[in-house]
Amino acid sequence: MRRTKNIKINMYQCAVHFILTDDLAKEYNRIYRKHKELPIYPAEDGEAWTLTFDISDYYILVSEKHKFVNTIAHEVYHVVYSILSDRDIDDEENGAWLCGMLIEEAFKFYFKTKDNGIHRPVRKTEGNAGGAVGVSSDNLRLHKPNDN
Repeated sequence: MRRTKNIKINMYQCAVHFILTDDLAKEYNRIYRKHKELPIYPAEDGEAWTLTFDISDYYILVSEKHKFVNTIAHEVYHVVYSILSDRDIDDEENGAWLCGMLIEEAFKFYFKTKDNGIHRPVRKTEGNAGGAVGVSSDNLRLHKPNDN
């Protein structure tokens, strides 16, 4: 399974490519081959990856089994930081605007939702504020507004 969505950001003359896959390593390697480069890290155990090869294309790859708000927000932050850093922009407002817009588009894509963001899944973690140590919970998937 593989789904993609491309978001053009005319203001920065680039595109962000959202990819949801059940085989993260395969997607990771496919994108590296597309750009005629060798992969930097093995992708076997990852939850998600953010990849950039130039300042016009940024990729967010998310594993279907790790489709959590924390994971997606984490990867969007990397993309926002890269887009702004690549252009020597350090204005906080530009970053906040771009982050909000990309998070909204990412949630529409990854969670197939059209709501206003109130009923998003939350990832519970032990210890740190993210990372690979996640605790399973019933709240890991999207809840519809009528759910209790």
